[in-house]
Amino acid sequence: MDKVPTEHEEAIILSNWLRAKGINFAKIPNETFTRSWSQKRKNKIEGVSSGVPDYMIVIPHKYIIFLELKRTKGGVISENQKQWISILNTIDNVEAVVCKGAQESINFLSQLI
Repeated sequence: MDKVPTEHEEAIILSNWLRAKGINFAKIPNETFTRSWSQKRKNKIEGVSSGVPDYMIVIPHKYIIFLELKRTKGGVISENQKQWISILNTIDNVEAVVCKGAQESINFLSQLI
């Protein structure tokens, strides 16, 4: 049985591809798991928001893409993620998508560059 790559492993592949293509992007670090209630409070006050897509990708003079990366199998889209994606897709020249795995992400982005 083939091992399904973790989201972290998929993210490394996608990030390396984006760098190799010279595409400006940022990984949005919204996964700030901590057991510390003090840190959770700080995160919330500073604006950490559940459901914000994983990546902001800039295609100059064309688009800003917000990409939620999931594993190829087993990744579930939360209600907060659905809400963020819906809101972001109301903005001109912004597209928010969910992609299962790095290859699906690369295929999608290749159509835009």
